[in-house]
Amino acid sequence: MRAAVAIASFFLFVLLARRWSGAELGEFSTLFAFFLILQQAPLLGLHVPLMRELAASPQSLSEIGPSIAAIGVSAGALLGAGLGLAGVRFYPPSMHASFWLLGASLVPSALILVGESVLLARERLDRVAVITVAESLVRSGLWLLVVTFGAGLTSLFLILTTLRVLTLLVYYSHRDLRSVLRIWRGKPQTIARLLALAPTFAGILLLAGGINRLDFITLSRLGTMEQVGQYSAPYKIYETALMVPSVLALTLFPAFARAFAASGPGFEALVRQFLRACLTVGLPCAIALGFSAAPLVVGLFGPEFEMAAVVLATLAIVPVLVAADQALTMALLAAGHEQLDLRVLACACALYLLALAALIPSAGIEGAAIATLATAIVQMTLRYGAVRRRLGLAGMGGLVARPLLAGALMAAAIWAARPLALPVALAAGVAVYALTLTALRAVTADDVHWLLGALQRPREAA
Repeated sequence: MRAAVAIASFFLFVLLARRWSGAELGEFSTLFAFFLILQQAPLLGLHVPLMRELAASPQSLSEIGPSIAAIGVSAGALLGAGLGLAGVRFYPPSMHASFWLLGASLVPSALILVGESVLLARERLDRVAVITVAESLVRSGLWLLVVTFGAGLTSLFLILTTLRVLTLLVYYSHRDLRSVLRIWRGKPQTIARLLALAPTFAGILLLAGGINRLDFITLSRLGTMEQVGQYSAPYKIYETALMVPSVLALTLFPAFARAFAASGPGFEALVRQFLRACLTVGLPCAIALGFSAAPLVVGLFGPEFEMAAVVLATLAIVPVLVAADQALTMALLAAGHEQLDLRVLACACALYLLALAALIPSAGIEGAAIATLATAIVQMTLRYGAVRRRLGLAGMGGLVARPLLAGALMAAAIWAARPLALPVALAAGVAVYALTLTALRAVTADDVHWLLGALQRPREAA
């Protein structure tokens, strides 16, 4: 289902890149960046303590559900109005109606996130996946249809807001979730308790969202909409790769929370194995993506985007860093160290903003990509240090060294074979990577057997 969403989203973006001007594509990318940053913001980050409490005490839904929904609806209305006013103040008139529509979508988005968090806490991952993927597919399909018939920016975001409302109705069609909608039953003491947690979690949410989309927002202000359009084409490929660590983190957070609560060696083992799996599988994919950047970008979006391929080559390794960072984030949040996580995010976000401000005026879209890569490295390093200090986890240098060595040899093999056809060079690199891992015993027969068993019995493996 995730593959279907990625294919539909890619096809849509390819169509937009080939039918719209660079400035129009930049306006769309900027608006969608605001949506992705703010769609979870109305809940003020309280979906994390909601999931944590429901995972430990499922019967508490009747108390906490209406209270957190009341907070989400109120905050969504205020944020939506603020977004509309900001769009009118800082962006061209062609974007104003879309900004107001995005603002209106934040109220249903708040209630959708509450329903999603309840189902995730109950490990109803299948239902969340079906609803989320269905909304994405329908949205992409309708966008493709209306763009084909010449519709503009406002029509696309009218569809987005309408589908948010319909998705809300789907989530609460089940009787056991309807109690959440009785926001008049929210208890003042529960709301006060949740709001006391909100500054930390809201800061984490907005800083994490900002780190993921601050490049677009800054580029739209310090550069031009044409540059945003150029940047958004290779970024679309990178964004698709980022889905993997984000979905893994969302899926496994309840397991991390339970493992920490059990106070056994299983928590550290879970963190280490997650990191090991992400590095071992992610590195060869990132290296192959980096070497394939130019033909991939030109083949998908057209020769006018050839100069933007450097963005994808620069960002190719970042999803692997993000996956490792997500594992460390889950460890901190499961252990209740959200204040420490907030400090890490604040430092990384400040660095990111400074790097973007320094590099975009001089290097344009390449500068934005370099700033994104540098920030990902710094953020992961800071979080690793925080996990080591506060949770007492053992050092992970040995766990990382062997995949990194295999990755370096893979890159060298592809570089040496570059006069040959790209598929041949990539195949040689993958072979070198696999042989190096085998020789270093970084992957054993037991690992392969475990993976095959996990694919056959995913619930038990999770």
